[in-house]
Amino acid sequence: MARRTARTLFRGLLLCSMLALLFPAPVYPQQEPVDRIMELMTVEQRIGQLFMVDFVGTDTGDESGISQLILEYKVGAVLVSESSGNIINQGEEPLARQASRLTNELQSLAFQANGQTIEGDGTFVPLFIALEQEGNGFPHTQLRSGFTPLLSNMALGASWSDDHARSTGAIVGHELASVGINMLLGPVVDVLENPRSGERGDLGVRSFGGNPYWVGGLARSYVRGVHEGSAGRVATIAKHFPGRGSSGRDPESEIATVDKTLEEMRAVELVPFTALTEYTASDPLSTTDGLMVGHIRSQAFQQGMRFFSDPLTLDEGGLRVAMDLPEFSEWRATGLLVADFLGADSIKEHRDPWGTGFPHLRIAQQALVAGNDILPLVQFSLSDDWTADAFPKIVATIERFQERYETDGTFRLWVDQAVRKILQAKLRLYGEPSLERVLVDEDAAVSAVGGGVDAVRQMAEEAVTLLYPGMEEVRARLGSPPTLDDDIVILQCFEDCYSSPVLSGEALQNVLVRLYGPEGTGQVDPERVRSLGFGQVHDWIGGDVSPEDAELVERLMQDAEWVILALSDYNPDDFPASRAAKALLEEREYYLSGKQVVAIAYDAPYHLDSTEVGKLSAYYAVYGRGIPSLEASWRPIFEQDFVPPGASPVDVAGADYWLALELQPAPGETIELQRLSPPGDEPLHVGGEPLVVQTSVILDRNGHPVPDGTYVEFRGSYLRADIFLEPQVVTDTVGGVAGASFWPDAPAPGGFIEVTAMSGEATSDALRVEVLVPVTPFPTFTPTATAIPSPIPTLTPVPTRPAPVIPTPAPSPVPPAVPATRPVDWFDLLLAGLGTVLGSLAGSQVRRGHRKGWEREVQIILYGVALALIGYILYGLGPLNPMSVLGWQGAGVRTYLLLLSTLLAFLPGAILWLRGP
Repeated sequence: MARRTARTLFRGLLLCSMLALLFPAPVYPQQEPVDRIMELMTVEQRIGQLFMVDFVGTDTGDESGISQLILEYKVGAVLVSESSGNIINQGEEPLARQASRLTNELQSLAFQANGQTIEGDGTFVPLFIALEQEGNGFPHTQLRSGFTPLLSNMALGASWSDDHARSTGAIVGHELASVGINMLLGPVVDVLENPRSGERGDLGVRSFGGNPYWVGGLARSYVRGVHEGSAGRVATIAKHFPGRGSSGRDPESEIATVDKTLEEMRAVELVPFTALTEYTASDPLSTTDGLMVGHIRSQAFQQGMRFFSDPLTLDEGGLRVAMDLPEFSEWRATGLLVADFLGADSIKEHRDPWGTGFPHLRIAQQALVAGNDILPLVQFSLSDDWTADAFPKIVATIERFQERYETDGTFRLWVDQAVRKILQAKLRLYGEPSLERVLVDEDAAVSAVGGGVDAVRQMAEEAVTLLYPGMEEVRARLGSPPTLDDDIVILQCFEDCYSSPVLSGEALQNVLVRLYGPEGTGQVDPERVRSLGFGQVHDWIGGDVSPEDAELVERLMQDAEWVILALSDYNPDDFPASRAAKALLEEREYYLSGKQVVAIAYDAPYHLDSTEVGKLSAYYAVYGRGIPSLEASWRPIFEQDFVPPGASPVDVAGADYWLALELQPAPGETIELQRLSPPGDEPLHVGGEPLVVQTSVILDRNGHPVPDGTYVEFRGSYLRADIFLEPQVVTDTVGGVAGASFWPDAPAPGGFIEVTAMSGEATSDALRVEVLVPVTPFPTFTPTATAIPSPIPTLTPVPTRPAPVIPTPAPSPVPPAVPATRPVDWFDLLLAGLGTVLGSLAGSQVRRGHRKGWEREVQIILYGVALALIGYILYGLGPLNPMSVLGWQGAGVRTYLLLLSTLLAFLPGAILWLRGP
């Protein structure tokens, strides 16, 4: 019986092995997750990934336009905003719940669109859901109600604290991720080198400041914070590349122009973008995920630029030249380029100055060809009717891309390159995403937001800046704080200086009364605090006011002991009322005689000229109009022991404050020199190690580390009775520190090297080191000196005040890609089945010799089938697959599967046979 069983088993295995050789397993190269997804995507799915669309309202039902764009046209990104009605800051329910429900609905639509066609196992390509959340309230902060009130970028710049920037980024990342937002269109990293008061293109407090080194450093800390706070679930898109800080135009309404050479831009505009695209293994979270390309012409990248030239967003040659620069080329391999909104007024004006048409198809195709990966079809019509005008243009654009993809090989290549980068970015957020991983908990979102208020309040206080006069003089001028008997009139422009009111006219007054009225410190009488709008004051000065209103303004101005000028944005062309404070100081200054006149800049601080500033008792800046900034603005007036710790990060000509001067080393500062080699007090041996020295952290005039690149001059003097030689070297600072090395040639016996350092008006004491030399005299001595390559490996970290700790979830690592294995197919299943049948039958025949009945034979067969099934599953998953474990390919893989199934099915019978009856 055993012999017959063995012959049967051998013949069956031989037959199945021949079949495996006739149908060898195909060789599948190992694939990255992106490659696997790309192969399974349809043309519609690939094209859809390129587009970011906006929509109106919150309806995501079957009949909605956004539902159609996601389900039928497979769009890959959605922009949400308050202006489009997607976000409701004044709603009855908590905004966090409304926003998280909206993002969940949008991602569920994306899952319906491709969740079954991409992988079929629940894996899908999620949407990018993007918004602006820059800080400083409306209009560039979309999520406000119940969320942490964020400071402006310039307020962070005035604190000069990387820790504050990082903490703010962590708050933003945590809150956005909690409600399902996974793309931040920010931060703004444009350098405000030359503030332009009153011009439309002026960035104001959206910029971190005017020094490229500090802007880049703060931006890196901010981006790191976003990634930490979101646990890697929010992508950052830094803007506006290549930098619009020196442009005199507003890119939202007309094409901006930067007329600088490449070297000039590398020294200023490009510095922050370089900092954000420079990957370092020690700080990978500080690298931005993408850059937003602004509607900007740049002489540095566009040869022969004219006033009618396309912006970089539409210029194939210019944008690719920029990305080919060494500082960007490596990052660009995976980094995203997102075009600025392709329906912006500047693009419409550029393409059709007469406003007769909108060439949407041409604009979108140009943007892709130029090198952008994500194309925002936002504001994509000439009218405000999204359904009737923008939606058809979006659909027509997507369909045109689908047609061209099928017929144009070069266009197909451009699309696939962009889609690959988009997929890589999405996989970095979620690994291989499932719907469960992408959706957020709506109830948890409500409790997750708004927790950073105390931290932001401290940051706002550290940003408060005294611009004029000095601290001692301002104390003498202001004397005691306001009392219960003092009348205070607040002139504010929160309603009259912007396209929409950013705060109520009584907001500042309400904060004052809350903090210092009867419910606070009791220093002011609420009945003696009144507010006037800039519009009222402007009309009063111009005589365009009713007698009753004129009498009211005059009475308040005459009775007031304290006049507070709450300065906001200054744009007299669009908002004439914004000139009211200037007109009051110029034309009605007699109303201010004998009063304490205090100006507080709640926006950019550089709108008053020197004559106007000279008429003030004091001039402060808080750089923002959020509640923490409003609260902090009253402290220097009502709390005599409060010393404003901030310093302006931009030029303020009216206060004679120049940033370049303030960032120079502080006059009279003593630079400390430290020996790195030889260590301790050991003498310097000629022919041995060089003398290596480094400075302490060199501080600027505001008490902060000087910017990178600050010159430091080292002098190494050789002292001996008959020789005095003085080599010198000039090097740059890194992190506020510089270093140099000195190699003395062999001199005559006896002597010292004395090293000093000087940077600006800061100098060091001499560092003297003994030199030991050979006995044989040398006729000459030529000491040499070189700069230490920066950065110095042993730099001591700069001590800074610890930032408030914001509770944020710990970053969770993205699951590593599982090595690809050959997927099983129908022929694998057939071979495994044949092997199972042969093995289980053979096992039952072996057992039959013990004659325990047919029930036991059936039992043995079932055991064999179960064991073979387990083996087949492990083969499909990889642990028992020789392709993933040993790297096998071809027919050997299927022969192995046949033998594995047969042996596993045969094993139960064999074991029982060995055990005996």
